[in-house]
Amino acid sequence: MGNVVDQHSAASSALPLKQRLELVVEREGNKRFRTLGAALYRLTSGHMTRLWQKQDVTLLTTRGRHSGRKRTVILQFFRDGADVFVVAANSGNPSRNPDWYFNLKSSPEAVVQFLDRRFSVQADELSSDAAAVLWSKSVLAAAPDYAKYTKVSGRPIPCIRLRPTAPGDNFAPPGVDEQHHHLRSKPVSSEQRGWFERGLLLLSLAGLPSRDW
Repeated sequence: MGNVVDQHSAASSALPLKQRLELVVEREGNKRFRTLGAALYRLTSGHMTRLWQKQDVTLLTTRGRHSGRKRTVILQFFRDGADVFVVAANSGNPSRNPDWYFNLKSSPEAVVQFLDRRFSVQADELSSDAAAVLWSKSVLAAAPDYAKYTKVSGRPIPCIRLRPTAPGDNFAPPGVDEQHHHLRSKPVSSEQRGWFERGLLLLSLAGLPSRDW
């Protein structure tokens, strides 16, 4: 993987104390509810995130660089034409990048689930110049609030391209009709609905889907 861009140099002013505290809470919420977030994503084949926050979200499964075990996180991703990227903002953590980033550096082969599709991807980190372009063109255009992470992190924020390895695999979004049909075709019990609603409440309180665990 290549170099990264230090966006902090272009936005060096610190965030107000309230916003910095909110980021600390967000990071802790991400850690505590990552398993629940992944489970809810699988339960609804990812459609709950598109109806709820209108974001592009995927499950990313990497191999732990120390344990060798599979590690799954739920991440927002960004589009630039046909290419898809994730960014290792780690909710503005000033001390380090997220674990999944280091797992990809150790083993760039990973598996994603986007909606109901699972496929293998190859992770490639962008150069500093390419990352700077992507950050302005795609990341901030889709999620302007990501600017706060560059202001508080004080570290380079890596941008990683996820390339499907098999022909025909892709991150193409479904049409509206397909999305609604998918939700109607999976009736749930009142108990499942109750757990789902409680899960969404916890996710909303935790600021999920995660910026990047």
